[in-house]
Amino acid sequence: MGLAALLEHLMQNYVGAQEQSFGKHPLHTTLHQIEEELKALPAVRNYPELKVKGSLGQGNWATIPWIAFLDSRVAPSMQNGVYVVFLFAADMTRVYLTLNQGVTEVYDQLGAKEAKPALRSRAEALRQRPDIRSLPGFQLNWDINLGAVKGTGARYVDSTIAYKAYERTALPTDDSLAKDLEALLRVYRAYAIETSTAATSAPTIDLPPNKVEGPGELPLEQLITQAHQRITRQGFFYPPEEFAAFCVSLKSKPFVLLAGISGTGKTRLVELLAHQFGAHEYTIAVRPDWSDSTDLLGYRDLQGHFRPGPLLEILRDANAHPDLPYFICLDEMNLARVEHYFAEFLSIIEKRNRQHGKVVTPPVLAEFTEAPWSKVYVSDNVFFIGTVNMDETTHPFSRKVLDRANVFEFNHVNLSYHAGPGTEPVASEPLDWHPLRPVFCRLPEFYDQAPALFEQTIASLEQVNAILEPGYFQVGYRVRDEVCLFLLHAREAGLEYDLSFDMQLQSKILPRVQGSSSTTRQVLVGLWNWTTGVTVSEDDPDLVAKVAEPPEDARYPRTARKIGVMLRRFEEEGYTSYWM
Repeated sequence: MGLAALLEHLMQNYVGAQEQSFGKHPLHTTLHQIEEELKALPAVRNYPELKVKGSLGQGNWATIPWIAFLDSRVAPSMQNGVYVVFLFAADMTRVYLTLNQGVTEVYDQLGAKEAKPALRSRAEALRQRPDIRSLPGFQLNWDINLGAVKGTGARYVDSTIAYKAYERTALPTDDSLAKDLEALLRVYRAYAIETSTAATSAPTIDLPPNKVEGPGELPLEQLITQAHQRITRQGFFYPPEEFAAFCVSLKSKPFVLLAGISGTGKTRLVELLAHQFGAHEYTIAVRPDWSDSTDLLGYRDLQGHFRPGPLLEILRDANAHPDLPYFICLDEMNLARVEHYFAEFLSIIEKRNRQHGKVVTPPVLAEFTEAPWSKVYVSDNVFFIGTVNMDETTHPFSRKVLDRANVFEFNHVNLSYHAGPGTEPVASEPLDWHPLRPVFCRLPEFYDQAPALFEQTIASLEQVNAILEPGYFQVGYRVRDEVCLFLLHAREAGLEYDLSFDMQLQSKILPRVQGSSSTTRQVLVGLWNWTTGVTVSEDDPDLVAKVAEPPEDARYPRTARKIGVMLRRFEEEGYTSYWM
């Protein structure tokens, strides 16, 4: 089938498909065929900066499916920038070829009240370009009718710059479609070149910044990229998105657990990252006989004198040097029970507050020591990282610990990677660490930064909580706030929303789920169904095989993949947990 025939097939069958299971539906193949037909067109093939991407939804059928053409110079993603896109009406009676704008980021940062006029203002400004005004047969108004009454589909009306409608019953020939697309891409390419080279001043929406950098301070995304490049050139391989998420976690809440098989470079990662910032790095080896905090924080000797422990001494030094970062690695953290020897810290970290623009805690041991140790607190230049191995010599983590930390698994091993001869020398000048400094603690402090983003996240967490509730695994306000803060900083770091939320499901939700009861199994199956958009029954005899790999279009594939491993362990051993 040609392009027009494939479009017609998709439009004729889509409404009926919405009553069927989303995963592995034949229409996904149709969409892929349309994408390949479009990529083969000369106007697309000769535009090397262009990326073609379509979507029928993420886990569930979209109200408004789309096929977009994105030039990364002016459209990093569908969430922001300017791009060309086919938009299908909700009832599939027509499809529009449009020059459009991303709406998600604008609504996240401005809110609904201000986003609509901002989008229309930018659209009207771009319509003044002579090449857009002369597009043959394209409309320059807001009369586009997608049939969506809410959500992103409804917002596309205000973001549309130019459009041309095609009725399903009267689709043009393949040649006509190709000519219309070629004309629109010609205008789009000219706009991208002008904007990226600053030859003209393109109209922009005045968005409030996610973060205000200090003098000479790098944006978070750029800082993370530079740090990762330096570490990679030293011969250590960490997937870029996992490295970025690790850094975002440190900024969101400076207590992170690094899990994974032995020898994957968990402890080394802390050393390498600290080195990039010229930071003080301390590795404290946890001993299995620790039963309280005296080995870390200190004790009184027989004469009644207080003898400070290594951690308290490090914290005092950090208090005295607030512009220097301190990385503290608790190696093999679960050789002893964390909630026993780390109890004071676990309590004090929850009392963090913003004071004079900084995030600090009350004194760690104010009730037990005399000055100067009674005044030592956890300042915002201190980052705690615990490395975790799980075997017969270690202890599991309680929810008290898991609630207060982000958990990351480093199991990806690329044995073929090494920094061979001819690699670039590693820069010796330390990077400015200040973009990693925590700035918020609780949701009310930063809610107005991206209210739509947080409402979407909270709605998803409520759905997850409903699945977790039968096993009493549900999360509370602390986890809600920390997930929202992570997603705010993840966007600042250039991570896409679905990937970021997927990582938080792995980090904050799955470690809570463990046990040998049928309810644990029920919860895991429910989570797998929710993360993939595919329904499997917990009584299915082929359950383990069906959940071994998530479908290609799963919205949260990382979480789904981990759930598959946990369910396999449940079937084989009668018990499961996040920790392998």
